[in-house]
Amino acid sequence: YNKDLILGFIKDFLNDRLKPMDYNNTDNERDNNSSAKPKLVFLNLPYLEDNTSKVRNTILGFIKKYDPYGKKLKIIIIYKCCKVGQFFHIKDKMPLDMRANVVYQITCSCGQQYIGETRRNIYTRMTEHAKVSGAGITAVGQHLADNPNHIANTDAPDILASSRYTFKRKIKEALLIQERNPELNTQVEHKTLFLFNII
Repeated sequence: YNKDLILGFIKDFLNDRLKPMDYNNTDNERDNNSSAKPKLVFLNLPYLEDNTSKVRNTILGFIKKYDPYGKKLKIIIIYKCCKVGQFFHIKDKMPLDMRANVVYQITCSCGQQYIGETRRNIYTRMTEHAKVSGAGITAVGQHLADNPNHIANTDAPDILASSRYTFKRKIKEALLIQERNPELNTQVEHKTLFLFNII
C-alpha cells in the first residue's frame, strides 16, 4: 500500500479539523479539559487483506501525534469490503443475435421497414426472415424474393423494445407499427388496439 498517500490524506484531514494539542499546560488545565468527551470520528476504509492491520496502525500512530492521550478524538475504523464487480464486468454482454423476447425492426436497403416481435432469440427469427423461398416465407422474405438486388439488415436488426410477457410485447409491437407505419407490415396481421373513453 502507498504509505505516503495515506499519511498525506490523514495529515490534511487533521490540519483542517484539529490543532495539535499542547500538553505543556499545567495539570489544572489538563484536568479542566478532561471533562470534555472526545469527538467520534468514523473512518471508512477498504479491506486490504494483509495490509489492513498495517494501514490501521499507521493511521492510529499518526493521529496519536496530534492527540497523544485520546482526549479530542475517538477513532472508529470501519472496513468496507469491495465487490469484484466494482473493478470490472464479470458477465459478458449477451450477443445481439441471442437476445429473446424483443420487438425488432428490419430495414431494407430500399428504405422499407418491417416491425415484428418474437419470444425466441433474434438469430432464429432472422433466419426465417432471410428465407426467400419455400413454405412459411415472411413478408420480409417475400420482399427480398421480389427484389433480388435488395439487402435487409437481418444480421443486425434494431431492437425497439423488450418484455418477457407475450401480451405486453404484442402491445408494444402494435403501438410501434401504428406510430411508424412500416411498409412491409401492411400485408401482415398484428394486434389492433382500441382505446375507450369511459366517462
